[in-house]
Amino acid sequence: MFNTVSARELQTSYTKVLNKAKMTNEPFIVMRNNKPAGAVISMDLLKKLTTILIKSGDLELVDEETEKRIGKAMEDLKAGRHTTVRTKAELDEYLKSL
Repeated sequence: MFNTVSARELQTSYTKVLNKAKMTNEPFIVMRNNKPAGAVISMDLLKKLTTILIKSGDLELVDEETEKRIGKAMEDLKAGRHTTVRTKAELDEYLKSL
């Protein structure tokens, strides 16, 4: 079963709750009016959950349009359609040419 903490207790003892979540690597369910209102989890647990969701395809980090643009950019890169810029002066010159 999950650990629970009241919203009021979280307000007054957030450091204690954060430290305990980090030490135990278990989530704390924040209760408001005896109903679940949110959760406090450690960064390690967040990273693990995010990795699982990304690998399963259940978490999209970018919208569909951005994903298409990234795909197009990768195709251009593989096909050699890109410009290499090594210095600020080269970048300035390239941006002027656009």
